[in-house]
Amino acid sequence: MEHVNSSEESPARRPFFRGRTPRRRIPHWLARCVRGFLGLPGLFTDQWQPSLLPPGGTVLDRKELLEWIHRSDQTAGMLAMEPGMHRFVCADGLVGYGVWRRTAFIAGGIHPASGGSGEALLKEFWSALQERGFRRLLCVPVRDAERAVFEAAGGETLLIGAEAIVDLSEFTLEGPRRENLRQMCRRATRNGVVIEEIPVAESMAELGELHARWTATRPRGYRMALLVGDPGLGKRDGRRFFAARERDGTVQSFVTVHAISSGRGAAIDALVRHESASPGAVDLLIQEMLQVLKGEGVEWLSLGACPLIETRAPGDSDSRVLRFFLRGLGSSTLGDSLFSFQGLHQFKSKFHPRWEPIHMGGFPNAGFWAMYAGGRMWGLTGRPRLERSAGD
Repeated sequence: MEHVNSSEESPARRPFFRGRTPRRRIPHWLARCVRGFLGLPGLFTDQWQPSLLPPGGTVLDRKELLEWIHRSDQTAGMLAMEPGMHRFVCADGLVGYGVWRRTAFIAGGIHPASGGSGEALLKEFWSALQERGFRRLLCVPVRDAERAVFEAAGGETLLIGAEAIVDLSEFTLEGPRRENLRQMCRRATRNGVVIEEIPVAESMAELGELHARWTATRPRGYRMALLVGDPGLGKRDGRRFFAARERDGTVQSFVTVHAISSGRGAAIDALVRHESASPGAVDLLIQEMLQVLKGEGVEWLSLGACPLIETRAPGDSDSRVLRFFLRGLGSSTLGDSLFSFQGLHQFKSKFHPRWEPIHMGGFPNAGFWAMYAGGRMWGLTGRPRLERSAGD
């Protein structure tokens, strides 16, 4: 993997616990034990916390919801369409969220109405949650431009990672900085890998089989609900599917992407690679997809977020204790075994994106227990904890 260019992508402050990467990762069974141990306090407190009904709001059909999300600038907006998610809609905007006991979690960010900032949306939603008995509201991602909105609405924010954005007008394979990417693409091409867009629903069966095989190889509890989207094989919802076909004709890796910002931008929903895929197949897959989108006039694409990766110094309002903890988790072998924080960052860095900080928003605060509740709901400490909505 290519190392991050220190002049452009390294954090302004050196993370704690930085050291050499061990030759061997902590075994998955030990990571599962740690994940289970971290989940014990939450299992204990669950015993006396009731399940609450989520607040209502204006009801929109699926087509209206998709139109709203595709107009939005939120790169993870499709998470609002995930199975089990609830929606809250008011005059100032839309949010999709999951609930567990007395915590609600906005997934995919806020979607303000045209001309709105989202401040009124957050205030109205938080008030509706409190009326139902909820004690905590979390939101990921919160972009830099939205931090003031959360603070004005009475919440707090905490730096939790960075998002990789590729400017397609500047994307190229030329130059010494992309030598590693070129080599991997050439290697895949020599192995007979061919990239194609899957245009018809009849081809989804093959991708579904691959996704099932890939999921079976992942450690138990790997899925990061509320942060990692479903590939959407059952309902395309405007997604496009690009696949890498191997020399023998099988598909061993694919990526899904959808339009945002009314077509000016695009974002990856899911990236699936089976362990039998040829080396460089995913590099070639993303490179070819970027070239297709660039030719269609798309201006930028999000490769998604890298949790617990710092590409700049956190704000003065961030808790120093939490910063110490998050840096240690993100840079340690134990943390990387729970979720491949460093590997994900190294892979996306090969495309030399610009890194935009992302934050977690919290009401009434974004402290330790907010982080813990969020970690439980998205699956960092055991299986994701989510109440199912009606009809799921």
